[in-house]
Amino acid sequence: ACGKTSDWRNFPWDVQLFFNSRFAANGTIIGRRWILTTAKQIVTAQGVPKWTIRYSDGVFHSVGIIAVHSRFNASMHDYNVAVVELSKAVPFSDAVSAVCLPHATRPAPAAGKVCYLGNGTYSTSSAWYGLPLGILSQSDCASAQFYGSTVSSRMLCAQNIEHSGCWANSAQSLVCREEDDRWYVTGLASWGNQCNYLPARAYPGVFTRVYKFLGFIEGI
Repeated sequence: ACGKTSDWRNFPWDVQLFFNSRFAANGTIIGRRWILTTAKQIVTAQGVPKWTIRYSDGVFHSVGIIAVHSRFNASMHDYNVAVVELSKAVPFSDAVSAVCLPHATRPAPAAGKVCYLGNGTYSTSSAWYGLPLGILSQSDCASAQFYGSTVSSRMLCAQNIEHSGCWANSAQSLVCREEDDRWYVTGLASWGNQCNYLPARAYPGVFTRVYKFLGFIEGI
């Protein structure tokens, strides 16, 4: 079953994408052959045969197909989503399993809900492993204080007021635990100004709002 784990801090649904043997982006397992990630890292490094995916158990897997949303806008960070199909299905275990996709009828967690940043990294270690983030209302995120009209309805914002840093920039998963005791991928780290302004912690990270793309994801 998706979103079930004995210890969520293990992030059994988080993977790393490598291009030419170098780390390129993070990804989230949504099925035995399917990985969810953002488009911006994919379009800058084309070539399916050059992509591999490392699971949390350390095993690498080859990629079959990569589907980038046709309306992806790099300059606006909009429609920033892609789906990767593995060349073959991967068996699940305690170390490797899928997170749940959000329900179309429950589009987003309420403002103030605390969710958690996945094991995003630029190397083999993670400074922001399991970072708790509070969901911001759409109006707050799109206010003049933060990002204004650059925030579309296909984005959501989350913030940690205690930690600064460039933690929302490489497709890390934003996962939320719901009443059914399962974990759902609510967002994918897309962009933000945490690295450009001080204090960085004052700026939320902007995430791809996953539920907006259920049709794209399930239609591949």
